[in-house]
Amino acid sequence: MSKEINYAATERSITEQKTAEQKVVEKENTFLIECMKENLNQARHVENERMLFVTLFAALAGGALAIISSMDIAPIIKQVIILLLILLNAMCLRLTIRWNDVFSAHWVKAEEIYLLILSQHYTDCQIPQNKYYHFDNIKYEKKGVMIYIHTGTMFKMVNYILLLLLIAVFVYSLTQFGNR
Repeated sequence: MSKEINYAATERSITEQKTAEQKVVEKENTFLIECMKENLNQARHVENERMLFVTLFAALAGGALAIISSMDIAPIIKQVIILLLILLNAMCLRLTIRWNDVFSAHWVKAEEIYLLILSQHYTDCQIPQNKYYHFDNIKYEKKGVMIYIHTGTMFKMVNYILLLLLIAVFVYSLTQFGNR
């Protein structure tokens, strides 16, 4: 009978130890999930900032170019306004590059946490594909349908196009200044 009691006590002890380990893992997972959510929220916030700033700058540049083209003001004033827009565009481009880096850092950290949580339950070769949330859209893009361009790259392209447009307008204004 004493062997049965010891066996039951040992089994109970092992069960309690497993339960305690499971609670620790659950607490760790809860913390990791909150960290992942926070990184995704920060990435979303950064994406909204860069989208708002680039959109506002594009509207400002378009409005300023429309105003200076329709008003009869001195060419030197037009050129100063265009140069200011070029400087603002350079600042916008630099901020866009910085926001892209910050966005990527948060996004990569969220993916690392996601994979860490999964690695506790699966071996590397068994980790299932996430059907509900893609961290890297290039992996899940249908082949041959279209070329995938990251959003950050698109924002940089918009900035470069605006910069080229503003430089072209500035060069045009210089040629017009000599004709007047």
